[in-house]
Amino acid sequence: MTVGNDEGVVEFRELEEIVLGPSSVQTVDLCVVAKCTGMLRVVGAQWLFTIGMRDQRAIASSQIPGIAEIHRKGRRLNEDRMHRCSEVPIYAEDTTLRIEVTEPVPSIIVSVD
Repeated sequence: MTVGNDEGVVEFRELEEIVLGPSSVQTVDLCVVAKCTGMLRVVGAQWLFTIGMRDQRAIASSQIPGIAEIHRKGRRLNEDRMHRCSEVPIYAEDTTLRIEVTEPVPSIIVSVD
């Protein structure tokens, strides 16, 4: 799956089938490949659960979509009197989910015996 503009900025590698049992929890690792340089920001996740019941004759299934937006606060600002005395805490912009994609850097591998 490719996300972004017409050229496709990011490509997600497809996952193999994951089977979940009742009340089970599964960690899923995603592989994301940037197709150009620049800044990327993670804003959320979307998924599609396929619930299937298999018997010997047929497979019946239904799909349940899901979405989660990610909202994170930056560090708490406490640099001046206005920050410290504010009734509502003031936070900096969060930068933990921003990724700078750069050009590949040439490297030399040396083996010394």
